[in-house]
Amino acid sequence: MKRTWILILLVCMLALLPAAVLAESPESNESSERPETVGTKEIISSVTAEGLQFDIRFEYMPSIKPLQGTNLIILESKTDNTLAVFTTEGEEVIPYGLAAVNALTNGFLTVSKDKENVNGLAIYKTDGTKISDFVYGSVTVYDARWVAGIVLAEASGGEKDLTVNKVNYLIGRCDLYFVSDEGVSLVASLDRTQFKDAKQHGDYIYIQDRNDVVTAYDREFQPIDLELKDLKTIFYDVINYEIVSKLTNEVIATGYTGVAEADLPNRLLLLASTTAADGSKRQAILDTDGKALMPAEYTVVTMGDPYVVVANGDGLRGLYSLAEKRLVVPCEFTNIIASKTSIDQYVNMGYVAVEKDGMSGFVDVRTGSITCPPAYNSRIAKVYGCSLAFDGEKGFVLIAADGTRTELYEYQEIAASRGDGYLIVAKKNGFYGVIDWHGNELLPFTHKTAITLTDDSKAMIRTIMGMELDVITAR
Repeated sequence: MKRTWILILLVCMLALLPAAVLAESPESNESSERPETVGTKEIISSVTAEGLQFDIRFEYMPSIKPLQGTNLIILESKTDNTLAVFTTEGEEVIPYGLAAVNALTNGFLTVSKDKENVNGLAIYKTDGTKISDFVYGSVTVYDARWVAGIVLAEASGGEKDLTVNKVNYLIGRCDLYFVSDEGVSLVASLDRTQFKDAKQHGDYIYIQDRNDVVTAYDREFQPIDLELKDLKTIFYDVINYEIVSKLTNEVIATGYTGVAEADLPNRLLLLASTTAADGSKRQAILDTDGKALMPAEYTVVTMGDPYVVVANGDGLRGLYSLAEKRLVVPCEFTNIIASKTSIDQYVNMGYVAVEKDGMSGFVDVRTGSITCPPAYNSRIAKVYGCSLAFDGEKGFVLIAADGTRTELYEYQEIAASRGDGYLIVAKKNGFYGVIDWHGNELLPFTHKTAITLTDDSKAMIRTIMGMELDVITAR
């Protein structure tokens, strides 16, 4: 009799086993095929989830980490634990063999093979373009065109130029690169006496030496015959309401009272000021040929490309598109909310998050209309691209940019999701899953570990006996 009860108990335990396994697995219909390594790439296993379609690019990886603000991920090798850089589509950018990867501004990376090597940094672009070998201790990015690699030298006698990892160093050599669509050029190698500081001005760069003499150079590093007071001296002046180029002495625009440079990552633009009879000021945005990209109808709050946050005479803010040459968000708000979770700073799924008197909402940039009135307390509501979520009195509430309100009262958590806000990671009944901006379940809530969405909303990272990268192919 005792033996019979033991057999019955074993049968019951085996019957429950698939449910337990399913709770650990991210998909109930996971392919039984596993990827094989071919060089540095993996054979793709295709998986279709309810509401989401994606391809498994990598499985059982020791570590997969997204690089915020980019479409890149860092993978740790299964064999030797070195690092590599891939796109979120699974394409190799920099091969395995790295010890560290760091994202810089304006599309640059530094990578190293030996963390202990003081001068062991190499410079790359995020598209995989190699700028330098592994020879620098510090890197300074000026914009998308100009980048400097610094070879560090030992500091002594209390003298220092910069501090790296809490250690003081002198500049041994500064290598200056100009990066363009045509390629990469090492334009100058300067010693410490020749280089103290620098500032870019479009395709030109100013170099300040140890005697504080400032010289302008072109992209071939040929000096420009121009008297410069300091690194901030601009190439333009206003004489009798005319903007004059100091480089050519030509008048490029008329009718302005002031001019300033707006040096953006890929081009130099001009902020040209006008003063009305009542003393109020407005700014136009011009290219370096004097062509108006934005008329003098607003003041510039935050300069960007292609989007500029502007304000009207009452101080209310809107968003102007330099590409479309129009106001895509009307000047009716106290703040235009910049996204901190996605690739695009302002526009996600065609919507912009706005704020008025401490309340958040959304505007459709295609029509300029308010699709979600600012009615949600900005201190409580967290904006994720084209969605916002907050914990109400009864539970979580999800608001889509098109105005759709979804109550998620049975949910325990809205995870700190990244991406454009169409996909949201949430937690229900102790497990994580993915919903869309209207609350529809796209990935079943069967994951014990939180899911990571990439900034470009093209991939998700999950854990199944190690990290897994799934590239989203349809949603």
